[in-house]
Amino acid sequence: MLNGRPGGKGRKRCAQAAAFALTALLLPAGASAQEPIPSAAQASAQLEEAEAAIAQPDAAAPDATAEIRDLALALPYLEGAERRRARAILARPPATDPGADEGAKWSIPETNNRAHVDSAHFRVHYTTVGINAAQPPFAQKVADYAEMAWNVQNDDLNWPEPLPDGSRGDLGSDPVATNKTDVYLSDLTADSPNASALYGYAAAEGPSKTCFSPPFRCFAYLVLDNDYAEPAYGPGRPDVPLQATVAHEYNHILQFRLDANQDFWMFESTATWAEEKTFPDVDDWITTFMPRWSRTPSVPITRPFSRRAYGSAVWNHWLERHSSAAVLDAWKASRTTNPKDFAVSAYDFAIRMNGGKGFAQEFARFAAATAEWQVVTGAEFPDPDRLPKVEREGTLRRGAKRKSFKLNHTAYRLLRVKPRGRNVVKLKVSAARRVRTGIALVGREGTNSTGTFQRKFKYLPRGGRGVVRLAGARSFNRITAVVANADARARGRMGFDWNYTRDRKPFRVRLR
Repeated sequence: MLNGRPGGKGRKRCAQAAAFALTALLLPAGASAQEPIPSAAQASAQLEEAEAAIAQPDAAAPDATAEIRDLALALPYLEGAERRRARAILARPPATDPGADEGAKWSIPETNNRAHVDSAHFRVHYTTVGINAAQPPFAQKVADYAEMAWNVQNDDLNWPEPLPDGSRGDLGSDPVATNKTDVYLSDLTADSPNASALYGYAAAEGPSKTCFSPPFRCFAYLVLDNDYAEPAYGPGRPDVPLQATVAHEYNHILQFRLDANQDFWMFESTATWAEEKTFPDVDDWITTFMPRWSRTPSVPITRPFSRRAYGSAVWNHWLERHSSAAVLDAWKASRTTNPKDFAVSAYDFAIRMNGGKGFAQEFARFAAATAEWQVVTGAEFPDPDRLPKVEREGTLRRGAKRKSFKLNHTAYRLLRVKPRGRNVVKLKVSAARRVRTGIALVGREGTNSTGTFQRKFKYLPRGGRGVVRLAGARSFNRITAVVANADARARGRMGFDWNYTRDRKPFRVRLR
């Protein structure tokens, strides 16, 4: 959760990881292996990143969930003191030694004064003394909101239940609590106007042969703030960050059951999508992430070190036009695709399974849809009246010279169209050869709240030249041209990311 709430301190989410998932660190371009083989130095660097994420959250640091996930993957490659430090981070907040009261950890006295609230599927642990103390009514509220997340994500959306953790987290005398998801309340944010907010995190656990290595399936627990009352969380609205964080982080726990090693952008965009599904009236993700997302359509949605991953929740909402199960289907396919843990392949499988024509064409149609996603009539996205306008980059005028630009994979450009009195607009595009491309003209008649739109779309599976025409141009209040590089093919890993092979491809556009 990154800081960035407009008009406030914002939300620090799992983003911009300096070490990212270890699978993205390890293989050279063109490598065929898909499982992580980290070096000791990379594992040590991940340990430092995780320690910083919990102890000193700031605007440039990653949220603890992503860093702790990556630390869990690094654990088998740490030794001695570093392994002990890593296990301390991965351990639950109750203290196991006198030096454990750092970050979210409880002290020995706090641990000795622990209490809990039970609901059908959760046990909320809290302490009654010390800096991490929480009030029983707040603990009950956490349990209630967690059950709401269960009701939506497990019952309504049919996600598999979290992996059971046996008796971990139980007090030892209550067998009813066995396998409930454990939630711990700790003071995560300093009580200072200039403090950065750490909203909460999910921590993956599990035996090494199932969690820290293939098939990367883990049980997990949650850590949340003990009151959400600090200034960094916003002006006196604790329910808003609490609901958003519970829905988001609980979805990470469900992801851990399916594939703890999935690409960062799918990891975060799905959890942010789950916020809207669980608490549709909160809309914290829109105010926190969508203003920046709407200003950067030319940034790939797969980019790992970017807040764009969170705003890309709208991609998951778009996929629901095929099926309400499309997002879950992608996660279920995550470890069966070739290559494994590759979000593009997982989404491609789910799209085709639900009647679509694959990732590339679906992304191209999605890019075209964002041109007028604020239109309420026939809305294709949630809360269209709250979505910001996607930025236009340049203007096309009839008779003017062609424009040229380059686009990376899963990036697109919107351009203003000025037909100069003509009633038929023709967009001519020349794309690089063998680059999957989408082009469109979108006309809006009337206002966002009362108007309608028309969209003319063409998919170019091999790139090259394409033309789309839009009639009735004089009746539209706004016309937009859309050009999308929808080609996300990759060849192995390269540094922190996949080696996408269709980047910086040239496009030439002209209005005829």
